Amino acid sequence: MSRSAPSWERPDLPVALWLGLPAAAIGVTVLVLPLAGPGWWHTLALSERTGFLENGTVVLLAAAIAWGVRLLRRRREMPALMTPLLAVFVLGTLYFAGEEASWGQHWLGFPTPAAQKALNTHGEFNLHNREDLREYLNALPRRAVMLATVAGAVLAPLALQPWRRRLAGRWPWLDWLVPTWRIVPVGLAATCFGLPHRALAALGVALEGSPRLYLALEAPSQEFRELGFAMVILLYVLSLHARLGPRPAPAWAAVPGGAALAGRGGEEGPGTDAAPAAAPRPPSCTPAAPAVGRTADRPREAPSAPEA
Repeated sequence: MSRSAPSWERPDLPVALWLGLPAAAIGVTVLVLPLAGPGWWHTLALSERTGFLENGTVVLLAAAIAWGVRLLRRRREMPALMTPLLAVFVLGTLYFAGEEASWGQHWLGFPTPAAQKALNTHGEFNLHNREDLREYLNALPRRAVMLATVAGAVLAPLALQPWRRRLAGRWPWLDWLVPTWRIVPVGLAATCFGLPHRALAALGVALEGSPRLYLALEAPSQEFRELGFAMVILLYVLSLHARLGPRPAPAWAAVPGGAALAGRGGEEGPGTDAAPAAAPRPPSCTPAAPAVGRTADRPREAPSAPEA
């Protein structure tokens, strides 16, 4: 595939990621974790140190940050407007991950400062649970992420799929910004996981009477939504990497002997001003005349004078 091809025509995520990852997350949450029963479910699902949903969200976000930084290093291979958008995206992901892990407090166990503990409803080292900032740094970001997921990971990829060719021709940056249709399954998983228990509640069915159903559908709904948002973020970044394709080989790699000089790590590595090795001289196409009675490099001897 040519590197000048539109992003939607390039390779994309494999099915093991765009379908397998959300399917595995739903399977573990709905089918596996409730088997532990009420006594162990919180420890295995929501615990700050051992919970699958709580820690899985942070792990996925950390991977997205790492791949996002790698993506910024390849910013020259995308439209220029993608650079500031990706920078804001990575910083937002860093905030999401830091707040979710209370900036490492869940694992390192350091105490919360007294002033912060007095304002934080959970007594944790984060901002989104502070009473004075809860509306701006908790409720508002949640609504924004939900809206961005519905619009950017479900509606836009499906609505723009028939128009991707025209989109790539007129607004290349928008062709790169809008995810492909492979992001839709994980977008649906993130936004629709809580619908079954809400529908049952609307019908008057109380899941508290069935512990297995309660632990499968209602109890994990909020934390699974955050896990779903993390999956959307990670798959979006990985999709951009897949559409970029392999990193192009540097110019010095095309020089004969360049790879050996790069691996040597000395003063003649890539980026230096050392002259490249001379290319081998091609053999002459003119056949040499055969030597008759003499070698090719010995001069002919003068004839001797006749005897008297």
